[in-house]
Amino acid sequence: MQLDINDFIRPSSISEIDEVATPQSSATKTKTSVWHSKGASKDYRSRSAIPQHLTWVEFGRQGILAAYSLRLNPFALHPEEYKLLRAHITKTQVTIYLNIRNAILRLFHRTPLIPVQRHEAAGCARDSRYFDLSQVAYDWLLRNGFINFGCVDATDTQTTNIHFRGRAKRKTVVVIGAGMSGLGCARQLEALFAQYGEQFTENGERPPKVIVLEGRPRLGGRVYSHAFATQDRDQLPSNCRNTAEMGAHIITGFDHGNPLNILVRGQLALNYHPLKDDSVLYDVDGNPVDKKRDVMVQELYNDILDRAAAFRAKLPTEQTVVGDKDLIRLGEDPRDTQSDPGPTIAAQEAAGESVTVADGNPLDSDTISPALAFSGVEKVAGRQYQLAGGTGKKVTAAEAATSMGFETHAELTSNQSIDLGPVSRASEYPTLGEAMDEGIRQYQTIVGLTAQDLRLLNWHQANLEYANATSVDNLSLSGWDQDGGNEFEGAHSQIIGGYMKVPRGLAKFPSQLDIRFKHAVTSIEYSNPNTSPNAPVVVKCANGEVFQAEHVVVTAPLGVLKKEKIKFSPPLPEWKTSCIGRMGYGLLNKVCRCTEQTNTHSLKTTLNRSSYATISLSGK
Repeated sequence: MQLDINDFIRPSSISEIDEVATPQSSATKTKTSVWHSKGASKDYRSRSAIPQHLTWVEFGRQGILAAYSLRLNPFALHPEEYKLLRAHITKTQVTIYLNIRNAILRLFHRTPLIPVQRHEAAGCARDSRYFDLSQVAYDWLLRNGFINFGCVDATDTQTTNIHFRGRAKRKTVVVIGAGMSGLGCARQLEALFAQYGEQFTENGERPPKVIVLEGRPRLGGRVYSHAFATQDRDQLPSNCRNTAEMGAHIITGFDHGNPLNILVRGQLALNYHPLKDDSVLYDVDGNPVDKKRDVMVQELYNDILDRAAAFRAKLPTEQTVVGDKDLIRLGEDPRDTQSDPGPTIAAQEAAGESVTVADGNPLDSDTISPALAFSGVEKVAGRQYQLAGGTGKKVTAAEAATSMGFETHAELTSNQSIDLGPVSRASEYPTLGEAMDEGIRQYQTIVGLTAQDLRLLNWHQANLEYANATSVDNLSLSGWDQDGGNEFEGAHSQIIGGYMKVPRGLAKFPSQLDIRFKHAVTSIEYSNPNTSPNAPVVVKCANGEVFQAEHVVVTAPLGVLKKEKIKFSPPLPEWKTSCIGRMGYGLLNKVCRCTEQTNTHSLKTTLNRSSYATISLSGK
């Protein structure tokens, strides 16, 4: 849905937008709107949400950290913020807005169990002139799930205490699926309905109710912790069980905007165990591989991955505006702009002035984390590979091999390199497996790789397959790593007592969600919104129950949609069905073996190359 600035301005707001004449040329002038409030509400106090004991530098640092931790660039507008505000604020006011937005994020980041209130957002403004700007920032963050999400009690007591006479109208939203996506969606919807409850009560309606339909007799989706029949109470805290993780079980780092950071650590306070990258590889003879040689081969494998990354499809870039980074770092606003705010961003663009930058990365590469912005890091089974740059190596393969510690063939020069271009053009849909095999083959003409080196390379290839749950021959060369540079950072972790604690927490706190188990959905019948905007959607279940709702959110697995287990009437549009048909997903089988005497379990991973299931180095 395309949002307009009016969607974020409350009618009761006391601030107003001045009309300022902005020169476009020597002959014409155009009216443009800028944020410049003339009043101050008795309910709002500027700086009331800014701790007086903090220096501005420390306050700015905490805001930057909060934005980074909640997956926003603290120094630039999100592309959607840019679209929303470009016609209403000036370049100078971008910095003011970002300081306010970062301060609001700071409030939730530091106390994620307490929802940020509207007056607190206003208190993040240094000047009462910008109360309206704080409200736009607050609503945008709230509606896009950057604040007040998860297991936080966002109940609007004024709305819930209203007495409804008779049978007041109440809309229904049905969420299909009680996995992490469905539960997160339902929880977010309930929180939004509570915080925007007055928009319904003003029309004589009760806030909508949310119903979750789940086909299985349990929640969690592919998160499933199977409890042992015999529990050893001495091994774990009293509130934990000995379980075997039958589905997803690794949290791939809490940092760089992972919402589980807020959910697991900030709200549910679950016990977790960080995993260490200290695995030892054993060769086929049972002896451990020399660590130095292991590191050398891993660097060579990463080098080939990096060169393959040069053929990654380029993601579309979006326009945005960067604020004054130095002022934001110092926690300061620009000097007084009351006398002449200047032209809006849109007006400057119309005049041909350079204001915006193209930046498809949610983080600012030169100010946040150079290692993060210029490299994709994915940690796989306790080991990691790194993609640096995404445009291929600037040094030749011979130079790279020498820096790794390999000896190149005597007859070669330092200019010798490898070329993956031909293999990338050999077919319409080149695969990563083809590129990697060609890269290894060409590297063998540059350095003398031993039989053990090739087994190590095979192990890394299989480890990459484990990470993607499919053979590298099924991975697109252009699209297999589109998340490069956006991965969550930090140590891998496991939830002590079972990952199921996370979906259970989402379902139970702050109040129990309305979840209907054993309600496998078979069909969804909906009317054309253009001809019948108020007609309900009819959801039919395999057990015979029928639900009517104004809106339905489908979070069913891709496999369910591929097999057309849910019939849509009228059918889904072609652009959706074709996407469902093209998308692929991996298959990873887990085998848990429990020993009754020790009450422990070992885990094997079944891959196409089964020789790697026990992490041994056998031939391909």
